[in-house]
Amino acid sequence: MAWCRRHPEGLLLHLHEREVGLLQFLARELRRLLEHGDTDRPEMTGFSPALQRNNDPDSVQGGLEEEMDREIMLYRLDRLESVEDELIGDEEVGEEGLTLTLSPERADIWLAWITDLRLLLGMVLGLTPDNPQRLDELDPDDWLLEHRMYFFLSELQELMLMKM
Repeated sequence: MAWCRRHPEGLLLHLHEREVGLLQFLARELRRLLEHGDTDRPEMTGFSPALQRNNDPDSVQGGLEEEMDREIMLYRLDRLESVEDELIGDEEVGEEGLTLTLSPERADIWLAWITDLRLLLGMVLGLTPDNPQRLDELDPDDWLLEHRMYFFLSELQELMLMKM
């Protein structure tokens, strides 16, 4: 499992080779979804503040929703690209894995990116506010691969938050 330590410059994050491969795969899937996904689909609500506001009877509509969604999507893609650059780097990741020193700002970007990955997997698993299906209620022997990936991301996110 990955490890994380406090460092004078922020966080020292170590990912094992297989974890790096998983994150690279999920990054590609997230990019494909953000660049080519149908943002009007209900399961995309987590990626669209406009859809969230449309589903909230108490929200105030200001006419800037679509423009704001475009800006947020561009920001997500920029954030994704910067994390992909760190995951891929100039060299191939060997058996020793990958160790990164993340400034507090970079750690925040990583945490937001991991949240987006969890949203993606939640969408695949059909997790919604109406259907939260907690992992601790499922027998780990019955978990799908997507459940295991979601659990890993949750653990990684919690690990990083504890060390900040």
